[in-house]
Amino acid sequence: MALFYTDSVSVPALVVAGLLLAVLVAMRWLRVWRLTPFVLVGLALWVAVSASGVHPTLAGVLMGVTVPAAHVPQEQRDRLRYYGRAVAEAPSPTRVRLATSAARATVAANDRLQEALHPVSASFVVPLFGLANAGVLLDGAALRAAASSSLTLAIVLALLVGNAVGISALAAIALRTRLGDLPGQVRYGHLVGGAVLAGIGFTISLFITDLAFDDPRLQSEAKIGVLTGSLLAAVLGSVLLRWLGERLPLCSVDTDEVPDLPDGPWLDPVSAATQVEA
Repeated sequence: MALFYTDSVSVPALVVAGLLLAVLVAMRWLRVWRLTPFVLVGLALWVAVSASGVHPTLAGVLMGVTVPAAHVPQEQRDRLRYYGRAVAEAPSPTRVRLATSAARATVAANDRLQEALHPVSASFVVPLFGLANAGVLLDGAALRAAASSSLTLAIVLALLVGNAVGISALAAIALRTRLGDLPGQVRYGHLVGGAVLAGIGFTISLFITDLAFDDPRLQSEAKIGVLTGSLLAAVLGSVLLRWLGERLPLCSVDTDEVPDLPDGPWLDPVSAATQVEA
Protein backbone atom coordinates (compact mmCIF):
# COMPACT_ATOMS: atom_id res chain seq x y z
CA MET A 1 0.00 0.00 0.00
CA ALA A 2 2.79 2.42 0.88
CA LEU A 3 4.92 1.68 -2.19
CA PHE A 4 2.38 1.14 -4.96
CA TYR A 5 -0.72 3.14 -4.01
CA THR A 6 0.80 6.46 -2.86
CA ASP A 7 0.92 9.35 -5.34
CA SER A 8 3.09 11.75 -3.32
CA VAL A 9 4.90 11.48 0.00
CA SER A 10 5.56 14.14 2.64
CA VAL A 11 8.98 13.37 4.14
CA PRO A 12 8.52 15.53 7.30
CA ALA A 13 5.25 13.77 8.11
CA LEU A 14 6.92 10.39 7.55
CA VAL A 15 9.70 11.39 9.95
CA VAL A 16 7.12 12.30 12.58
CA ALA A 17 5.38 8.98 12.00
CA GLY A 18 8.71 7.19 12.43
CA LEU A 19 9.35 8.99 15.71
CA LEU A 20 5.89 8.10 16.98
CA LEU A 21 6.49 4.48 16.00
CA ALA A 22 9.74 4.60 18.00
CA VAL A 23 7.73 5.88 20.97
CA LEU A 24 5.35 2.92 20.67
CA VAL A 25 8.28 0.49 20.54
CA ALA A 26 9.83 2.16 23.59
CA MET A 27 6.55 1.91 25.48
CA ARG A 28 6.39 -1.76 24.61
CA TRP A 29 9.99 -2.27 25.78
CA LEU A 30 9.23 -0.42 29.04
CA ARG A 31 6.18 -2.68 29.54
CA VAL A 32 3.66 0.14 29.70
CA TRP A 33 0.39 -1.59 30.47
CA ARG A 34 -2.15 1.26 30.44
CA LEU A 35 -4.13 1.72 27.23
CA THR A 36 -4.40 5.51 27.34
CA PRO A 37 -0.78 6.22 26.29
CA PHE A 38 -1.03 3.74 23.42
CA VAL A 39 -4.32 5.23 22.23
CA LEU A 40 -3.02 8.81 22.34
CA VAL A 41 0.20 7.95 20.49
CA GLY A 42 -1.80 5.81 18.05
CA LEU A 43 -4.12 8.70 17.20
CA ALA A 44 -1.14 10.98 16.63
CA LEU A 45 0.44 8.28 14.45
CA TRP A 46 -2.74 8.06 12.37
CA VAL A 47 -2.66 11.83 11.75
CA ALA A 48 1.04 11.73 10.81
CA VAL A 49 0.64 8.78 8.43
CA SER A 50 -2.40 10.40 6.81
CA ALA A 51 -0.50 13.68 6.35
CA SER A 52 2.45 11.81 4.80
CA GLY A 53 0.37 10.73 1.82
CA VAL A 54 0.48 7.05 2.78
CA HIS A 55 -2.91 5.58 3.49
CA PRO A 56 -3.61 5.87 7.25
CA THR A 57 -4.74 2.25 7.39
CA LEU A 58 -1.05 1.43 7.87
CA ALA A 59 -1.14 3.28 11.19
CA GLY A 60 -3.54 0.64 12.45
CA VAL A 61 -1.21 -2.12 11.23
CA LEU A 62 1.71 -0.53 13.10
CA MET A 63 -0.40 -0.23 16.24
CA GLY A 64 -1.37 -3.87 15.98
CA VAL A 65 2.22 -5.09 15.91
CA THR A 66 3.54 -2.78 18.63
CA VAL A 67 0.88 -2.85 21.36
CA PRO A 68 2.00 -5.63 23.76
CA ALA A 69 0.24 -8.96 23.30
CA ALA A 70 2.54 -11.27 25.29
CA HIS A 71 1.46 -12.94 28.52
CA VAL A 72 1.77 -10.72 31.57
CA PRO A 73 4.51 -11.83 34.00
CA GLN A 74 3.43 -13.80 37.05
CA GLU A 75 4.58 -11.09 39.45
CA GLN A 76 1.95 -8.76 38.03
CA ARG A 77 -0.72 -11.34 38.81
CA ASP A 78 0.66 -11.70 42.32
CA ARG A 79 0.07 -7.99 42.91
CA LEU A 80 -3.63 -8.56 42.30
CA ARG A 81 -3.81 -10.77 45.39
CA TYR A 82 -2.44 -7.96 47.53
CA TYR A 83 -4.82 -5.29 46.25
CA GLY A 84 -7.80 -7.66 46.26
CA ARG A 85 -7.10 -8.62 49.86
CA ALA A 86 -6.87 -4.94 50.78
CA VAL A 87 -10.36 -4.34 49.36
CA ALA A 88 -11.73 -7.38 51.18
CA GLU A 89 -10.30 -6.19 54.48
CA ALA A 90 -11.31 -2.51 54.30
CA PRO A 91 -13.15 -1.37 51.17
CA SER A 92 -12.56 2.21 50.08
CA PRO A 93 -12.73 4.07 46.74
CA THR A 94 -8.93 4.27 46.56
CA ARG A 95 -8.43 0.59 47.26
CA VAL A 96 -11.12 -0.39 44.75
CA ARG A 97 -9.48 1.82 42.12
CA LEU A 98 -6.08 0.27 42.77
CA ALA A 99 -7.53 -3.26 42.72
CA THR A 100 -9.29 -2.51 39.41
CA SER A 101 -6.04 -1.23 37.91
CA ALA A 102 -4.20 -4.30 39.18
CA ALA A 103 -6.82 -6.56 37.60
CA ARG A 104 -6.52 -4.80 34.24
CA ALA A 105 -2.73 -5.09 34.37
CA THR A 106 -3.00 -8.90 34.42
CA VAL A 107 -4.25 -8.87 30.81
CA ALA A 108 -2.07 -7.80 27.88
CA ALA A 109 -2.79 -4.33 26.52
CA ASN A 110 -3.47 -5.72 23.04
CA ASP A 111 -6.19 -8.03 24.37
CA ARG A 112 -7.82 -5.23 26.37
CA LEU A 113 -7.75 -2.90 23.37
CA GLN A 114 -9.27 -5.58 21.15
CA GLU A 115 -11.99 -6.31 23.72
CA ALA A 116 -12.85 -2.62 23.93
CA LEU A 117 -12.96 -2.07 20.16
CA HIS A 118 -14.56 -5.34 19.07
CA PRO A 119 -18.26 -4.42 19.65
CA VAL A 120 -17.95 -1.22 17.60
CA SER A 121 -15.67 -2.78 14.97
CA ALA A 122 -17.63 -6.01 14.41
CA SER A 123 -21.14 -4.56 14.70
CA PHE A 124 -20.70 -1.21 12.97
CA VAL A 125 -17.35 -0.43 11.31
CA VAL A 126 -16.77 -3.66 9.35
CA PRO A 127 -20.34 -3.98 7.96
CA LEU A 128 -20.39 -0.30 7.04
CA PHE A 129 -16.95 -0.63 5.44
CA GLY A 130 -18.04 -3.64 3.39
CA LEU A 131 -21.24 -1.96 2.20
CA ALA A 132 -19.40 1.25 1.28
CA ASN A 133 -16.66 -0.52 -0.69
CA ALA A 134 -18.59 -3.33 -2.38
CA GLY A 135 -20.85 -1.32 -4.67
CA VAL A 136 -20.89 -3.84 -7.54
CA LEU A 137 -23.88 -4.83 -9.66
CA LEU A 138 -24.28 -8.61 -9.70
CA ASP A 139 -26.40 -8.94 -12.82
CA GLY A 140 -26.04 -11.52 -15.59
CA ALA A 141 -23.80 -9.39 -17.79
CA ALA A 142 -21.39 -8.56 -14.96
CA LEU A 143 -21.17 -12.19 -13.85
CA ARG A 144 -20.55 -13.43 -17.42
CA ALA A 145 -17.80 -10.84 -17.90
CA ALA A 146 -16.21 -11.81 -14.59
CA ALA A 147 -16.38 -15.53 -15.42
CA SER A 148 -14.14 -14.98 -18.46
CA SER A 149 -11.88 -12.42 -16.80
CA SER A 150 -8.31 -13.38 -15.94
CA LEU A 151 -8.37 -10.69 -13.22
CA THR A 152 -11.33 -12.30 -11.47
CA LEU A 153 -9.74 -15.76 -11.70
CA ALA A 154 -6.40 -14.47 -10.39
CA ILE A 155 -8.05 -12.88 -7.35
CA VAL A 156 -10.05 -16.04 -6.58
CA LEU A 157 -6.90 -18.18 -6.78
CA ALA A 158 -4.91 -15.70 -4.71
CA LEU A 159 -7.48 -15.64 -1.92
CA LEU A 160 -8.23 -19.35 -1.95
CA VAL A 161 -4.95 -21.06 -2.90
CA GLY A 162 -2.40 -18.39 -2.04
CA ASN A 163 -3.48 -18.01 1.58
CA ALA A 164 -3.95 -21.75 2.09
CA VAL A 165 -0.53 -22.73 0.71
CA GLY A 166 1.41 -19.80 2.14
CA ILE A 167 0.03 -19.91 5.69
CA SER A 168 0.07 -23.71 5.94
CA ALA A 169 3.62 -24.05 4.58
CA LEU A 170 5.17 -21.30 6.68
CA ALA A 171 3.35 -22.41 9.83
CA ALA A 172 4.50 -26.00 9.27
CA ILE A 173 8.09 -24.80 8.80
CA ALA A 174 7.88 -22.79 12.02
CA LEU A 175 6.58 -25.83 13.89
CA ARG A 176 9.18 -28.21 12.42
CA THR A 177 12.06 -25.85 13.18
CA ARG A 178 10.61 -25.12 16.65
CA LEU A 179 10.35 -21.41 15.90
CA GLY A 180 6.74 -21.62 17.01
CA ASP A 181 4.46 -23.88 19.00
CA LEU A 182 0.76 -24.63 19.24
CA PRO A 183 -1.40 -26.19 21.96
CA GLY A 184 -1.37 -29.99 21.94
CA GLN A 185 -5.00 -30.29 20.89
CA VAL A 186 -4.41 -28.39 17.62
CA ARG A 187 -4.04 -30.67 14.60
CA TYR A 188 -2.56 -29.98 11.20
CA GLY A 189 -6.08 -30.26 9.85
CA HIS A 190 -7.09 -27.30 11.99
CA LEU A 191 -4.08 -25.41 10.67
CA VAL A 192 -4.96 -26.10 7.03
CA GLY A 193 -8.63 -25.29 7.56
CA GLY A 194 -7.75 -22.03 9.29
CA ALA A 195 -5.34 -21.15 6.47
CA VAL A 196 -8.13 -21.62 3.93
CA LEU A 197 -10.48 -19.50 6.05
CA ALA A 198 -7.86 -16.73 5.88
CA GLY A 199 -8.89 -16.36 2.24
CA ILE A 200 -11.99 -14.49 3.41
CA GLY A 201 -10.42 -11.22 2.33
CA PHE A 202 -13.62 -9.25 2.19
CA THR A 203 -12.80 -5.85 3.70
CA ILE A 204 -9.15 -5.16 2.89
CA SER A 205 -9.39 -6.82 -0.54
CA LEU A 206 -12.27 -4.58 -1.55
CA PHE A 207 -10.36 -1.61 -0.19
CA ILE A 208 -7.26 -2.48 -2.24
CA THR A 209 -9.46 -2.90 -5.33
CA ASP A 210 -10.54 0.74 -5.17
CA LEU A 211 -6.92 1.83 -4.74
CA ALA A 212 -5.53 -0.36 -7.52
CA PHE A 213 -8.02 0.18 -10.36
CA ASP A 214 -9.57 3.32 -11.83
CA ASP A 215 -11.48 1.54 -14.61
CA PRO A 216 -15.05 0.75 -13.40
CA ARG A 217 -15.05 -2.49 -15.43
CA LEU A 218 -11.86 -3.72 -13.77
CA GLN A 219 -13.18 -2.69 -10.35
CA SER A 220 -16.36 -4.71 -10.97
CA GLU A 221 -14.45 -7.82 -12.09
CA ALA A 222 -12.04 -7.53 -9.16
CA LYS A 223 -14.82 -7.13 -6.59
CA ILE A 224 -16.71 -10.12 -7.99
CA GLY A 225 -13.46 -12.07 -7.66
CA VAL A 226 -13.13 -10.96 -4.04
CA LEU A 227 -16.71 -11.94 -3.22
CA THR A 228 -16.37 -15.30 -4.99
CA GLY A 229 -13.01 -16.12 -3.42
CA SER A 230 -14.23 -15.14 0.05
CA LEU A 231 -17.35 -17.30 -0.29
CA LEU A 232 -15.38 -20.32 -1.52
CA ALA A 233 -12.80 -19.86 1.26
CA ALA A 234 -15.54 -19.75 3.91
CA VAL A 235 -17.27 -22.90 2.65
CA LEU A 236 -14.13 -24.93 1.91
CA GLY A 237 -12.40 -23.85 5.13
CA SER A 238 -15.38 -24.92 7.21
CA VAL A 239 -15.53 -28.30 5.47
CA LEU A 240 -11.79 -28.87 5.93
CA LEU A 241 -11.98 -28.01 9.60
CA ARG A 242 -14.66 -30.66 10.04
CA TRP A 243 -13.09 -33.31 7.83
CA LEU A 244 -9.33 -32.86 8.20
CA GLY A 245 -9.50 -31.45 11.71
CA GLU A 246 -10.05 -34.91 13.20
CA ARG A 247 -7.86 -36.98 10.85
CA LEU A 248 -4.43 -35.38 10.58
CA PRO A 249 -1.87 -35.70 13.41
CA LEU A 250 -1.34 -33.17 16.17
CA CYS A 251 0.86 -30.15 15.50
CA SER A 252 2.44 -30.47 18.94
CA VAL A 253 1.69 -32.57 21.98
CA ASP A 254 1.43 -31.14 25.48
CA THR A 255 1.68 -34.56 27.11
CA ASP A 256 3.44 -37.83 26.34
CA GLU A 257 0.18 -39.53 25.38
CA VAL A 258 -1.85 -38.48 22.36
CA PRO A 259 -5.46 -37.83 23.44
CA ASP A 260 -8.18 -40.00 21.91
CA LEU A 261 -10.51 -38.51 19.33
CA PRO A 262 -14.28 -38.29 19.92
CA ASP A 263 -16.45 -41.20 18.76
CA GLY A 264 -18.02 -39.22 15.93
CA PRO A 265 -16.97 -36.35 13.69
CA TRP A 266 -19.76 -34.11 14.99
CA LEU A 267 -19.36 -34.84 18.68
CA ASP A 268 -17.12 -33.19 21.25
CA PRO A 269 -15.62 -35.29 24.07
CA VAL A 270 -18.30 -34.23 26.58
CA SER A 271 -21.26 -35.19 24.39
CA ALA A 272 -19.53 -38.41 23.33
CA ALA A 273 -18.95 -39.42 26.95
CA THR A 274 -22.59 -38.66 27.75
CA GLN A 275 -23.77 -40.95 24.94
CA VAL A 276 -21.46 -43.75 26.10
CA GLU A 277 -22.87 -43.54 29.64
CA ALA A 278 -26.41 -43.56 28.27
